Amino acid sequence: LVSAAPFPPEPVPYFASPHTVPINTFCCIPNGTITLGAVADDTRLSRGETFGVGVAVDNSSTAQINSVSVKVKEFVSWRAGGHSNHEWRTVVAASFDPLTLQGAAKKASADIKAAASPGEARDAVLHRLYETLHSGSQRSSLVIPPTARVR
Repeated sequence: LVSAAPFPPEPVPYFASPHTVPINTFCCIPNGTITLGAVADDTRLSRGETFGVGVAVDNSSTAQINSVSVKVKEFVSWRAGGHSNHEWRTVVAASFDPLTLQGAAKKASADIKAAASPGEARDAVLHRLYETLHSGSQRSSLVIPPTARVR
Protein backbone atom coordinates (compact mmCIF):
# COMPACT_ATOMS: atom_id res chain seq x y z
CA LEU A 1 0.00 0.00 0.00
CA VAL A 2 1.45 3.36 -1.06
CA SER A 3 0.10 6.51 0.48
CA ALA A 4 1.01 10.03 -0.53
CA ALA A 5 -0.12 13.55 0.19
CA PRO A 6 -2.57 14.88 -2.37
CA PHE A 7 -1.31 17.25 -5.00
CA PRO A 8 -1.86 20.89 -4.10
CA PRO A 9 -4.91 22.36 -5.81
CA GLU A 10 -4.33 24.41 -8.91
CA PRO A 11 -4.28 28.14 -8.16
CA VAL A 12 -7.55 29.96 -8.70
CA PRO A 13 -6.63 33.51 -9.69
CA TYR A 14 -8.99 36.43 -9.21
CA PHE A 15 -9.36 39.37 -11.56
CA ALA A 16 -11.46 42.09 -9.96
CA SER A 17 -13.70 43.85 -12.44
CA PRO A 18 -12.56 47.44 -12.91
CA HIS A 19 -14.52 49.77 -10.67
CA THR A 20 -15.06 53.39 -11.66
CA VAL A 21 -15.95 56.04 -9.10
CA PRO A 22 -17.07 59.56 -9.99
CA ILE A 23 -15.10 62.28 -8.20
CA ASN A 24 -17.11 65.31 -7.14
CA THR A 25 -16.33 68.54 -5.31
CA PHE A 26 -18.90 69.75 -2.78
CA CYS A 27 -21.01 66.63 -3.52
CA CYS A 28 -22.20 67.79 -6.94
CA ILE A 29 -19.46 69.40 -9.08
CA PRO A 30 -17.98 66.66 -11.31
CA ASN A 31 -14.18 66.48 -11.42
CA GLY A 32 -13.71 63.27 -13.43
CA THR A 33 -13.43 59.62 -12.44
CA ILE A 34 -10.97 57.16 -10.92
CA THR A 35 -10.95 53.55 -12.12
CA LEU A 36 -9.24 50.77 -10.19
CA GLY A 37 -8.56 47.15 -11.14
CA ALA A 38 -6.85 44.38 -9.19
CA VAL A 39 -5.63 40.82 -9.55
CA ALA A 40 -4.68 38.10 -7.03
CA ASP A 41 -2.61 35.06 -8.01
CA ASP A 42 -4.70 32.64 -5.96
CA THR A 43 -7.89 32.59 -3.90
CA ARG A 44 -7.19 29.24 -2.20
CA LEU A 45 -4.86 30.27 0.57
CA SER A 46 -3.56 28.65 3.73
CA ARG A 47 -1.56 29.87 6.70
CA GLY A 48 2.00 30.76 5.79
CA GLU A 49 1.27 30.82 2.07
CA THR A 50 2.68 33.59 -0.13
CA PHE A 51 0.70 35.03 -3.03
CA GLY A 52 0.91 38.04 -5.29
CA VAL A 53 -1.50 40.90 -5.81
CA GLY A 54 -1.43 43.61 -8.45
CA VAL A 55 -3.24 46.89 -8.92
CA ALA A 56 -3.93 49.18 -11.85
CA VAL A 57 -5.37 52.67 -11.61
CA ASP A 58 -6.56 55.33 -14.02
CA ASN A 59 -7.00 58.75 -12.45
CA SER A 60 -9.06 60.75 -14.94
CA SER A 61 -9.82 63.39 -12.34
CA THR A 62 -8.37 66.57 -10.90
CA ALA A 63 -8.03 64.91 -7.48
CA GLN A 64 -4.73 63.67 -6.07
CA ILE A 65 -4.83 60.02 -4.92
CA ASN A 66 -3.55 59.85 -1.33
CA SER A 67 -3.26 56.09 -0.87
CA VAL A 68 -3.84 52.75 -2.58
CA SER A 69 -4.01 49.58 -0.52
CA VAL A 70 -4.99 45.94 -0.86
CA LYS A 71 -6.45 44.04 2.09
CA VAL A 72 -7.23 40.37 2.55
CA LYS A 73 -10.11 40.07 4.99
CA GLU A 74 -11.66 37.06 6.61
CA PHE A 75 -15.26 36.80 7.70
CA VAL A 76 -16.16 34.51 10.60
CA SER A 77 -19.79 33.84 11.46
CA TRP A 78 -21.37 31.39 13.89
CA ARG A 79 -24.82 30.47 15.22
CA ALA A 80 -25.59 28.15 18.10
CA GLY A 81 -28.40 27.81 20.61
CA GLY A 82 -30.16 30.99 19.48
CA HIS A 83 -26.96 33.05 19.67
CA SER A 84 -24.86 34.31 16.81
CA ASN A 85 -21.92 36.52 16.08
CA HIS A 86 -19.88 37.61 13.09
CA GLU A 87 -16.63 39.44 12.62
CA TRP A 88 -14.58 40.89 9.77
CA ARG A 89 -10.83 40.97 10.29
CA THR A 90 -7.97 42.16 8.10
CA VAL A 91 -5.54 39.27 7.78
CA VAL A 92 -2.83 40.97 5.70
CA ALA A 93 -2.52 44.22 3.76
CA ALA A 94 -0.20 45.94 1.32
CA SER A 95 0.11 49.61 0.43
CA PHE A 96 1.20 51.08 -2.87
CA ASP A 97 2.78 54.52 -3.21
CA PRO A 98 0.40 56.51 -5.43
CA LEU A 99 3.31 58.69 -6.59
CA THR A 100 4.91 55.66 -8.27
CA LEU A 101 1.76 54.01 -9.63
CA GLN A 102 1.32 54.31 -13.36
CA GLY A 103 -1.93 56.16 -14.12
CA ALA A 104 -2.40 57.61 -10.61
CA ALA A 105 -1.33 61.19 -11.29
CA LYS A 106 -4.13 63.74 -11.36
CA LYS A 107 -5.02 65.41 -14.62
CA ALA A 108 -5.66 69.03 -15.49
CA SER A 109 -9.32 69.85 -16.05
CA ALA A 110 -8.53 70.89 -19.65
CA ASP A 111 -7.11 67.38 -20.33
CA ILE A 112 -10.25 65.76 -18.96
CA LYS A 113 -12.52 67.93 -21.12
CA ALA A 114 -10.39 67.26 -24.24
CA ALA A 115 -10.62 63.47 -23.83
CA ALA A 116 -12.08 61.29 -26.57
CA SER A 117 -15.74 60.33 -26.69
CA PRO A 118 -16.96 58.56 -23.53
CA GLY A 119 -17.04 55.13 -25.20
CA GLU A 120 -13.56 55.46 -26.70
CA ALA A 121 -12.17 56.86 -23.46
CA ARG A 122 -13.65 53.96 -21.44
CA ASP A 123 -12.18 51.39 -23.86
CA ALA A 124 -8.76 53.07 -23.59
CA VAL A 125 -8.92 53.05 -19.76
CA LEU A 126 -9.87 49.37 -19.63
CA HIS A 127 -7.10 48.49 -22.08
CA ARG A 128 -4.49 50.37 -19.98
CA LEU A 129 -5.68 48.63 -16.80
CA TYR A 130 -5.53 45.23 -18.50
CA GLU A 131 -2.01 45.87 -19.81
CA THR A 132 -0.80 47.04 -16.39
CA LEU A 133 -2.28 44.03 -14.58
CA HIS A 134 -0.86 41.53 -17.07
CA SER A 135 2.58 43.15 -17.17
CA GLY A 136 3.02 42.49 -13.44
CA SER A 137 4.63 45.90 -12.97
CA GLN A 138 2.55 47.05 -9.99
CA ARG A 139 2.61 44.02 -7.70
CA SER A 140 3.24 43.09 -4.10
CA SER A 141 3.74 39.73 -2.38
CA LEU A 142 1.68 38.97 0.73
CA VAL A 143 2.00 36.16 3.27
CA ILE A 144 -1.02 34.77 5.10
CA PRO A 145 -0.01 34.87 8.78
CA PRO A 146 -0.19 31.83 11.08
CA THR A 147 -2.97 33.56 13.07
CA ALA A 148 -5.41 33.35 10.14
CA ARG A 149 -8.36 31.05 10.72
CA VAL A 150 -8.85 28.07 8.45
CA ARG A 151 -12.04 26.74 7.09
